[in-house]
Amino acid sequence: MILNLFDKAYEVAENTSVGDLLKAQMPDDWKKYLVVRLEDGTLCDLFSPIAHSQTVTPLTFDDPDGRKVFFHSASHLMAMAVKHLFPNAKLAIGPAIADGFYYDFDTEVPFTTGFSASQVSFVVSCSFILSVIVQPFIGKLNDVYESKYVNGVLLLIAGLLGIVFMFLKNIYLIALVYSLVLSITNGTNPIIERMAVLSRFKYGSIRVWATIGYAIATIISGYIYKNIGSFSLYVFFAIGEFLCVIGLLGTQSILPPVEKTNEKISMSSVFKIKHIPYYLIIVCLFYGITNVHHLYLPAMLKQSGLPINNVSNVIFVSTLSEVPVTLLSHFYMNRFSNKQLLMSVFILLCIQFFTFSFLSSLIIQIMIVFLTKTVATMAFVMINLRIISTIVDNDRQNTALSLVSACKSFASIVFQMLAGYLIDFTGYQMFYFVLFIYSVVGIILVFFFLLHSSLI
Repeated sequence: MILNLFDKAYEVAENTSVGDLLKAQMPDDWKKYLVVRLEDGTLCDLFSPIAHSQTVTPLTFDDPDGRKVFFHSASHLMAMAVKHLFPNAKLAIGPAIADGFYYDFDTEVPFTTGFSASQVSFVVSCSFILSVIVQPFIGKLNDVYESKYVNGVLLLIAGLLGIVFMFLKNIYLIALVYSLVLSITNGTNPIIERMAVLSRFKYGSIRVWATIGYAIATIISGYIYKNIGSFSLYVFFAIGEFLCVIGLLGTQSILPPVEKTNEKISMSSVFKIKHIPYYLIIVCLFYGITNVHHLYLPAMLKQSGLPINNVSNVIFVSTLSEVPVTLLSHFYMNRFSNKQLLMSVFILLCIQFFTFSFLSSLIIQIMIVFLTKTVATMAFVMINLRIISTIVDNDRQNTALSLVSACKSFASIVFQMLAGYLIDFTGYQMFYFVLFIYSVVGIILVFFFLLHSSLI
């Protein structure tokens, strides 16, 4: 069989495709051809078998027929992608047009809100800033009034705001409501942690249930997002907040009610407590480097050669290390001093960041993620509760915990801005080397953290 291609005759076997011939004759350029025009003027796929001898003309995107076929195929490809991401979406029409293609879909909720990346960044930045401002006031409220009622009301407000968030279109209202919800969540979190410590149950047992609940909620959220729609997540969030309120109302502290004094509880009075300013510096350093590490770790593993679906699996499995850390907390929390415990978490950070900066073995990096990623952060949560209860009197502990949480938000703002520029201009290896240096600084700060011997 003879195929005439570009004014040359090629003898080929029967049922040979033009694509196979192009790959053999033009190994570097054949991919630019999209479709084939046969001798009778009809079009066929590049790899459709040719039954008899004839003249064939491969077409590129520059040819009107090639462009039309490309747009038509692309519209179907887009429809398949949309159905994969949004199974409930109904297909309407999707023809190719002169300058491109389109497809109409019938869906209960919009695919996107239409906001740009800069607008999303604006919303997130506002939430961090408002968290720094609001969280100390949440702590102060908990020191003045009964914690379970204060946090119950706040979480109830957060759940209602989650419902309101569904209907917002204005970017400034979205930023305000999102920031309020995040501020309430971040502000109540350390107080609820303290309530767990002061309950009649072991903290480790309670924290394990929190880890299990987080895993279950993640699975349910993914199912809801895929099969029902993104807006349904806000209803799920509100239900979760209401369940938290019910749980809070059923709690009971093992401590007797604190006798209220005429002394005014203020944030400035907490700052004046010995060791608090120095400790807050340590807190900012720890949360600053760990937050940016958790943010960029998936991207670093992907750049190291780990497939993206395996990255999510590695991160998920690493969270399971929280379980032994919390269950065995009574073995190490009661045997070591505050300084020794703080030193240990910064040493773990040094090991992590040294590995990511100097060791290129992906297997070793994954093992370090499994062994250390959540161990340091989970341990620090418990160490922080112990240190605050050690150096702050009971009347002002909630305010102090909220200040720690505010420092966490502030450190996240500063370190995320610096980390973005650092990665863009130097790469992940230098990024983790800088985090390693910061971890060493943390060890030095902890070494000079002078607590009275009776408090250690």
